[in-house]
Amino acid sequence: MTTEEVNFICEKLVSFQYLDNQLDSAKEYAHWLLSNIELCWRGGLISGLLGYLREPGPQRSPRQCVKALRVLHEMTTHCTKVDLKRLVLTTELLLLLRDMLQLSRLRGTIKCCCLALMSNILVSGWRLRDAVVESGLLSELLQMLTHRRRGQQPLQSCDKGQVLWLLYQVLRYKVPGPTLTAIRKIAQVLPVLLHHSQDVELLLPALQLARLISEYHSTMVPAMVKSKLLSRVVRFVLSPLPEVQREAIFVLANVCLEYRRRQALFRFPKSILLHVHGLVLGGRPDIRVLVLQLLGGIIDNRCIKLEHFVELGLLKKIVQCASKQEKDAEVRLAAGWTLVSLALHLCRCYLDYFIDCGALHAICDLLRLELPVQLLRNILVVLFLLGEKHCHSKQCLLHVMWQCNIWPKIQALQGSNNAAVRTLCTLLTSRHAMELIWPEARVYLRM
Repeated sequence: MTTEEVNFICEKLVSFQYLDNQLDSAKEYAHWLLSNIELCWRGGLISGLLGYLREPGPQRSPRQCVKALRVLHEMTTHCTKVDLKRLVLTTELLLLLRDMLQLSRLRGTIKCCCLALMSNILVSGWRLRDAVVESGLLSELLQMLTHRRRGQQPLQSCDKGQVLWLLYQVLRYKVPGPTLTAIRKIAQVLPVLLHHSQDVELLLPALQLARLISEYHSTMVPAMVKSKLLSRVVRFVLSPLPEVQREAIFVLANVCLEYRRRQALFRFPKSILLHVHGLVLGGRPDIRVLVLQLLGGIIDNRCIKLEHFVELGLLKKIVQCASKQEKDAEVRLAAGWTLVSLALHLCRCYLDYFIDCGALHAICDLLRLELPVQLLRNILVVLFLLGEKHCHSKQCLLHVMWQCNIWPKIQALQGSNNAAVRTLCTLLTSRHAMELIWPEARVYLRM
């Protein structure tokens, strides 16, 4: 470096010493650093700022430490990704942040500045996310939530919210995702935060974290079950707050999708049906749609035996939602999907009850609506398979279909653009041609 550059760096170091503790001053200083970033690196000015973060600086010179953190925060807010990676990956910044958060009597302002600086780092990509996890900062954040370290003051609600937001950023990048150990550690801490007396401003982010964990299908089932996170989330299905209900239902739905692959690890609790029982007919329409979709996922993935749906009276409620009595079109459509899924997995012993409660009538009435092609195909498959699998009740099934007057609709669907719909309608109307069409029908029934 030239003499002029050395003098210039020294002048800026002195100006930092006398810098006031205002946010605007830190912003102006950071903007100067960014405009002369290469000179600052060569002159050791960045290293000088990091020196204020070393022990005992946060304890003996807290004002200088706060200024350095604010300047670094403004730098990481406006710098390029290349400069940010250089700062995080080639310096000891993360280790210094970890050491400061481990201090037993750390000032609240310094703690807030550390968390704010970490937020800029975590939102900048999965590589920096992995660097944060490997540095031990993730473990420190989790300890802050559980107050495990002796001598540390309990976190304020605002600080807890900021920590939860940081954990959300850790889980947000899924390709590639964080390590399995990191996911399990977060899952173990969340049950402590999920209780009904919790402030909703903390409860909702905690449930959103649980939802992110449930989306990591490769590892989330054992992590959520062993940490009792799943059983804690189930309780909030009955929360009076729709946003809390919605997050809890999404978590359960994600678990249903993975159940069939890992069903040997745990038993899906049938008590879930008791929690959602009262939400099928009552509550907001959007919540009812989510509950019906959840029930459909439980049925399709065989998480809970169908006999429990009958014993608890859920079948009758689903039929009522899928019938003409339901005024909300989205609820009726969602109930149609659920009812068709239930019919596809129906046992012979429940067929008579299925017909007596009006389920088959509701399925036939759905054909008069504008349906998605997949749902239309599923309904036709149900009408065909019920007659083939339950030959002893074929006459009763045909009587219900004639009673609902769906044959004109089925005949009209023979001109559908969808080949599967045409084939299924032909099977239902042309019984004598069934032996000829059966091989083609088997292909579409598998679809």
